[in-house]
Amino acid sequence: MLYEDLKRYTDPEENHTIVNDIEMTAQVLVERRVTFLIDLISHHDRKLAHTSTTLCNEFICQNAYQIRMKL
Repeated sequence: MLYEDLKRYTDPEENHTIVNDIEMTAQVLVERRVTFLIDLISHHDRKLAHTSTTLCNEFICQNAYQIRMKL
């Protein structure tokens, strides 16, 4: 849901957006199994950490596992 909303409001012609950056970061965190780093991000930027967690849960981790984070 969040992922689709973010994609809808970005310029389709723009190759480099903050949505793409957050998406790639979330994908790397999941692939490398270091999602605990989102907790470290939350100490500096809670909104970014929450968005990353939501993207991991909704987009990347659909069947793998769910990230739980207390904000």
